[in-house]
This record gives sequence, structure tokens and C-alpha cells, in this order.
Amino acid sequence: MTKSGGNQIHGDAFEFVRNTSLDSRNFYAYDLTSLSGADIPGSAIGAFHWNQDNLRILSAADDGTFSFNGTETGFDFADFLIGAPFGYNQSMGGALDQRAPYLGLYTQDTWQAKPSLTLNYGLRWELTPFWHDTENRLIGMVPGKQSVVFPDAPTGIVFPGDPGIPDTIAPTHYTNFAPRIGLAYSPDAQGGFLGKLFGGPGINNFDMAMVKDVHLTESMALEIRGEFFNTFNHAQFLTPNGNISAGPSAFGFVTNAANPRIGQLAAKFLF
Repeated sequence: MTKSGGNQIHGDAFEFVRNTSLDSRNFYAYDLTSLSGADIPGSAIGAFHWNQDNLRILSAADDGTFSFNGTETGFDFADFLIGAPFGYNQSMGGALDQRAPYLGLYTQDTWQAKPSLTLNYGLRWELTPFWHDTENRLIGMVPGKQSVVFPDAPTGIVFPGDPGIPDTIAPTHYTNFAPRIGLAYSPDAQGGFLGKLFGGPGINNFDMAMVKDVHLTESMALEIRGEFFNTFNHAQFLTPNGNISAGPSAFGFVTNAANPRIGQLAAKFLF
């Protein structure tokens, strides 16, 4: 089992993240591999994954802020000196204590059903809720719905705690299942129909050898030998071209063949 986490600080002049125990990213993972018994051939594995982002954002510009970008003079500091701002912003203070959990589970197994067939199958489930605030300081919009948490709010503005409104505002989906299955099949294509289907047009071959011993004397003999490969000179086509980059004129076509009939004669003198 492993755990990792980190704390970070983000922000600019008017927005920052306070790094106490809030701005942290915690990650837990657990991987399990179990050896299967003799009654269940294969190897099953599984994993547990938990991740949560905790974030606190404080944003305020109570007294207002001016921005200068050089619109008037071409130089931002010169605009500041002559009092020519580009923009002005003012807002009241606020805080958000946001959370974003994530949970993932999976299991998978590999089973060799036969020497030529291997199956791989598994299932994954993920739970990914939307961000929520620990103090329910989020708002949403549902046309025509009146809030009971804040009855004076305009129609259509809703808050966590209103009927049918979760703390994430948007609903959480609990049916994120992802099944998978795969197979690897290596047929025995040495001959017959499968041999022609997976291994090319097939090879029909007949070789022959003849030997004749001639005794010249009691201590001397002559051995005459003749060997023929592909005796009947049958065309031995090789497998189709499997290089897709060869183009439509060559890919998938048989363009080569094995050697035609080969014959050889030999004589050996024994004494």
C-alpha cells in the first residue's frame, strides 16, 4: 500500500490559498495480486485508488483595486503617475473550503483456457463527485425551483440542502462501470482449411530417394544414390505479403514461391 501527498500555495495579490491542513492532495493506492488455485486457472489482480483535493480559497478586494497597462502613455507606470487606470475592481471577502474526492476500483483476471486460447477480462468502477464546499457555500440554478434554504432567493437559484440538491449541486453518478474483455487466439494452422486460412495456400510436397548398391568384388562396392525434392514439381506458394506499406498492388497477395523440383545424383566407392 502506498500513500503520497503534497501541499501547495497558489495565488496573486488578491487571491491566495491558505496552506494549513486544507490545501493538500492525498493519494492512497492498494494493489493486490493473488495466485489462483488449481480450480481457477489464471492470475487475478485488483486495485483500490483514493484521491482527494482539499482547497481553501480566500478572495477579497474590499477597498478596490486599480490596474494600469499603458493604454494612455504606452507605459503602465506612467499611466499610474498620471492617474489613468485601465480598470477597477472591488469585491467583498469570501471563502470556499472545497473538496474533490475520487475513488476507483478494478479487478481483472487472465485465464488460459487452452494452449492456443487465452482470455483476459476485468471490471473497473469509478466514483468522481463534483467539487463541494464544507460549509455549503455553493449555488446552482434549477429553472422554476424555489429555494427552501433561502426562501428570499430568486426563483431558480438553489443551494445545498434544498430538496433534491446535493452538496455538490450536480448529481453524483454511481454507475460508472467499465467492463473489458480480450482474447489471444493462436490456431494450429499446420494444414487443412485452417492452414490455408491463416497460413497461406499450404504446401503439398513429395520427396523421393533411390539407392542402388553394386558389389564389384568381395571387398569393393559402388553405391549409386538419387534424391529428388518436390518430385512432382508442385508449385509451393509462400504466405501472402503482410506488409501494409507495400500498397494495394502487393499487400495481401502471394508474390513468392518455394524452389521448384530439385534433383541430385551421387556415387560412393567402398573398399
